[in-house]
Amino acid sequence: MQLRPRRTRRTTENVVPLINVVFLLLVFFMLTGTLAPPSPLEVELPRAEGPFLDTEPDPDTPVLTLSASGVLALAGDPLTGPALSRRDLVEALGAGAVALRADARTPARILLPLLDDLEQAGVAQIDLVIERGH
Repeated sequence: MQLRPRRTRRTTENVVPLINVVFLLLVFFMLTGTLAPPSPLEVELPRAEGPFLDTEPDPDTPVLTLSASGVLALAGDPLTGPALSRRDLVEALGAGAVALRADARTPARILLPLLDDLEQAGVAQIDLVIERGH
């Protein structure tokens, strides 16, 4: 009787479940993460408590950042230079809505003239960005 040598079965590790887990983690972090650019100015947002509307601002709304020292940034770009006036900035924004990220330590003597300029330029809606406090 002639016996054939038994073939040894190669055992390979199945990597398909590992690929599935990595793919699911990738999709999870892509969906839950925010891809917002860092703020050009260091701003500590004011805290507020109470019932507020939980709405996200429109992505097309320009974001105006105001530091405590009065430095302005529009859409992530710091606005500096002697030729730039607030009136020119407001005209560049045009009418519509603006999201204002003002530092909590900004004095009223800096914030109020900016709000007046925005109103005089015809900005229809100014959304003040806050941080919910507890």
